[in-house]
Amino acid sequence: MLVDMVDDELSMVRNIHNYSMAPIGNAKMETCATNTNMCPRGSRQLWAVHNFMMWLCWVAFMCLIVCSARYFRHYWKRSIYIHATVGILIFVVTTVGVLMAWSRNPMRYGQYMYWRAWAALWENVATFMAWGLCISGMTAWFWRRYGTYEWGTTRVLQIGKVHRYSGQIFCFFVQGLIMFAIIDNFGFTRKWIFVSVFQFVGLAIIIGALEIRHQWIMRQEEPYKVPEFVMNGEELERRLHNGEMLMILDDLVLDVSQFYKVHPGGKFVIEHTVGTDIAKFFYGGYSLEDNMKPTPAFGFRHSNYARMIANDLAIARFDCPADGSTESFCRLRWDLDNEVNKLTRSFVLETLD
Repeated sequence: MLVDMVDDELSMVRNIHNYSMAPIGNAKMETCATNTNMCPRGSRQLWAVHNFMMWLCWVAFMCLIVCSARYFRHYWKRSIYIHATVGILIFVVTTVGVLMAWSRNPMRYGQYMYWRAWAALWENVATFMAWGLCISGMTAWFWRRYGTYEWGTTRVLQIGKVHRYSGQIFCFFVQGLIMFAIIDNFGFTRKWIFVSVFQFVGLAIIIGALEIRHQWIMRQEEPYKVPEFVMNGEELERRLHNGEMLMILDDLVLDVSQFYKVHPGGKFVIEHTVGTDIAKFFYGGYSLEDNMKPTPAFGFRHSNYARMIANDLAIARFDCPADGSTESFCRLRWDLDNEVNKLTRSFVLETLD
């Protein structure tokens, strides 16, 4: 197999009249992307379009995917639909670009799907990875949105984790492939080496800046807003009886009638806790599911992004009856919490009065 790959590459070098042996920067060098309209693989314009489509999918669109899932998730009304739409675009455009390449491969390799040249091998691997990533993402979204999984949310989350970790592996792999493909298709010259490195460094700078912003947001504690409208217990009960999906977080009344569809933890935990105070789940003191297993699940402490989303969902302040009690401001001391047993964790509240 290695001998065949070497023979293929030597044949390609002969077909382009040894131009690839010219010194770097030689103005007379001609490869697939220079003055000639043809190259060993066929039309230069066709392969330029193919390369652009792959770059668009695996660099530009993947950047949007990462941003919508990680850096701008608090814009939940838009981010989930941007993520899904761009994912479908990646699937479609990748398919069209690859079929375009496979239809021309016989001109160079004598067969449609070729695996014995490095460029073709890694592009085929990336293609199947992209298809698998898109299918796993669509499966995770569809099951989380429309599936029935009462007391089985862990299965849904596991599919989401597979999709997320596969996406991270794909992102790192495909950036190296894009750099290699640019040089392989357009020539080993200073110009195209610069273009290859420049697009990689530019993307790294953008993602690096967004990651710094992300880590800063995660270390903050977004203050809850104070809605003007005040809702008492009777009003809350009436709205719940009429079918509204409301829940309480601290003294906020949250409307989750749309958010439950895109809740990262699945819809069941939202549907099951409608009409209740969700503070013990939100702050990580208790897990709704899987507590009776040999290794019980611990609560999930929601991030600062979740606090931003809670502010977006808040429609009113809940009017708690006084009835002999006094109002006091306090803060939660995470540094003093205590694990009571496998199922329970306690919190310490410090008054601010």
